[in-house]
Amino acid sequence: MLGGPGAPDIPAVLEGHVSEGVLVFTKFAEGGGHVNPIRYEGVVAADGDEISGTWTITADWSGSFRMQRWPAATGKAADREAVART
Repeated sequence: MLGGPGAPDIPAVLEGHVSEGVLVFTKFAEGGGHVNPIRYEGVVAADGDEISGTWTITADWSGSFRMQRWPAATGKAADREAVART
């Protein structure tokens, strides 16, 4: 979803792939006045828990991004708890 705090949700479609540790995907907004796709390209960390790279909207705008997996989603937190109990 696109939009800031308090803004209505704007659905989007993602298309992309991962190859040799690099994630590339494009986000296509479906409404809300967003007409330009956003391209993301980033490097996947060795443990798979983080991706960092750049985003680009046409040739006009770009910036950096970082995505990080929540610890509970990875199962690592549960693994640590199980080890701590033994």
